[in-house]
Amino acid sequence: MSEQKKDFLIFDSDCGFCKKSIEIMKKLTQNNIDYIASYEIEDGFYGIERDSFDSSIKFFEHKEKTDALNEYEKILSYPH
Repeated sequence: MSEQKKDFLIFDSDCGFCKKSIEIMKKLTQNNIDYIASYEIEDGFYGIERDSFDSSIKFFEHKEKTDALNEYEKILSYPH
């Protein structure tokens, strides 16, 4: 995967709840965040095992992984 130029979120593309949440977040955040399905991520991406992307949503802001507790809050606070 190439270097991301803006904040991005990785989600489990097999999870119905995740996919529906991403649809809503895309509308709210417009083009401010890139959304990437977990199957597109290589093992060891940012030092994280590939399997962990299949069980949670991970939000990356300025190349740093944020705590899961604050991910949705940060995404929903983007201008819309």
